[in-house]
Amino acid sequence: MYDALAHLFGYVFLDLDTAKSFKGRVVGLRNVQRMGSLMEAAVTEVKLQRFATIKYMLGLDYHQPLLADYGDCLVNRLSGFDKKVDDVVWTIIPTAAAACATQAQGVSPASHRS
Repeated sequence: MYDALAHLFGYVFLDLDTAKSFKGRVVGLRNVQRMGSLMEAAVTEVKLQRFATIKYMLGLDYHQPLLADYGDCLVNRLSGFDKKVDDVVWTIIPTAAAACATQAQGVSPASHRS
């Protein structure tokens, strides 16, 4: 996933060499289409379970929301009441690509050593 997001980031923000542009475009497009279809399925599933938190608060569901539900909460907040799945997916993917590249700059190889 990191490679796909990094290619997308590179194509959008670092594509300065027109000779290498086509290769970056092809790789980026392939990655983003695959990621888009996966994200679309995930967002659709979350939207189908939209009122899970309300059910929990009313005591109708015994599932306790944890950090794992962060993605569900993000999708629900981005969805609002009238946004389409496509709008949510294409809000998340570019944001993730930008965040992935900038966050990776803070990780050095020395930090992975024990």
